[in-house]
Amino acid sequence: MSETTENKTTPFPIKLTPFSLALVGVFAILVFLSFKQMWTFMYAIWFEADSYYSHGVLVPFLAGYLIWNRREAFEKIRINPTLWGLPLVILGLFGAIHGKQIDSQIIHQASFFAFLFGASLFILGKQMTKMLSVPYLFLLFMLPLPPFIFDAYTNQVQVMSSIMANKYLLLMQFATSMPTTSIIQMDHYILNIGIPCAGFKLSISLLTLSLFFIALYQLGWWKNLILLALLYPIAVLMNGLRIAMVGVVGELVWVQQGQESAMYWGQLTHDYSGYLFVFIAFLIFFGLARLLGWKQ
Repeated sequence: MSETTENKTTPFPIKLTPFSLALVGVFAILVFLSFKQMWTFMYAIWFEADSYYSHGVLVPFLAGYLIWNRREAFEKIRINPTLWGLPLVILGLFGAIHGKQIDSQIIHQASFFAFLFGASLFILGKQMTKMLSVPYLFLLFMLPLPPFIFDAYTNQVQVMSSIMANKYLLLMQFATSMPTTSIIQMDHYILNIGIPCAGFKLSISLLTLSLFFIALYQLGWWKNLILLALLYPIAVLMNGLRIAMVGVVGELVWVQQGQESAMYWGQLTHDYSGYLFVFIAFLIFFGLARLLGWKQ
């Protein structure tokens, strides 16, 4: 006679009463109707050509995985709704209306987070909302950065990526010169490193990825600091290598097939190599997390 053990699994990490589920439905409708303008704006940002924020569409799914990954901890917490969430819900709704009236995405987005935290407090309570705060705040990375941060960062990473790309090309025995900090002149092919290929897209993707790993791994504060400290150098190294690869392809094709083919293959490499280097960066962060003690 064999014994069978029941493997208890939870289909969803947060158990809600029928009344709470009804409230979730109501609030979901309010989110859709009140923040429709924000979702339309975000859709355009995520899917426009050469978007810096194409990773943003993945952020809600990653946030959902963070919740699922801690489902056992959520099961131990008692849901205890509090009326303290209602002022935030009302503030969020008024903010959404005001943001729509003055066409301000910043107010719209801030109002969304006020609404999100308020609804969470009202339905789930303080303790559950506290545990959900990391996935909630992670949703910030689906939004575009303020322009002053974008401008300050892209100029710096553009220069560093250009210098690094030139060093890679020299190591590979290509003759190069740099008339400016954003132009690399090879024997035939010219790399003009503009803002779109300065590395911001790769950097913001890596930042999102690294913070997702930090929230997922829970390695401890000093190990998290190590991962964050390595973000900028990895971004510069990866983007410099990506730019250098574009130069190598362009130069070799130019020699063999001429200028027109070199421009075509260089642009093709530029457009699609970013995905490859984001994947390489993913492997690097995964390896670093393993070295720092992540065992899952």
